[in-house]
Amino acid sequence: CDTSPTLSLINEVFTSPIGPPWGTGIECIVDRTWEIVDCEGLSAQTSQNVTIVGPSFFGGAVMADISPGECPNYVDATGQSGSAIEMTVFGSASFDVMQVKPRTLLLTRKDGLGGAVAPLAVLGSDIGEGDYDPCHTVVGDGHGDMLLMFDEDQVASRLQLDQVPDGTVMLLDVSGELQDGSSFTAHDVILIHN
Repeated sequence: CDTSPTLSLINEVFTSPIGPPWGTGIECIVDRTWEIVDCEGLSAQTSQNVTIVGPSFFGGAVMADISPGECPNYVDATGQSGSAIEMTVFGSASFDVMQVKPRTLLLTRKDGLGGAVAPLAVLGSDIGEGDYDPCHTVVGDGHGDMLLMFDEDQVASRLQLDQVPDGTVMLLDVSGELQDGSSFTAHDVILIHN
């Protein structure tokens, strides 16, 4: 029996669902084909299906989207990008972003590993749709939204994303405090590139 066969990724296809799946919070579906080869050259292939979900899948009252309008939400974890990560926190009839204290905002890993990163900038706008659609063009819905800008290299370092295998899907939280002293947390999914 071969104790160290070779496993290789043969193919990877990303699909953004269109239509009704948005109500379920599905952002993207990844289909991968893997091949394993033993020391005698015998091989077998298998398929893997990964469903990347957004905050509405988790029933979050406050919604957020990393890299609005893009799917999947790639994050460069090499620490060499020199870029910014955009994240929108969507306002709604039940969540007024004007009540958020900007200096309390932090981005963290849902699994609790690593540290936290504060945004470089917090901007106001109205870009979000009432019907959350993370991978397509968004338009205003009449509710103010917050656009947060994070240094991608700081995110990679402080959240220890550089220690995570390439292609890992991970849930990130953005949290903050409101003017009345209560707090909120919103989530979104990233796909790590190392």
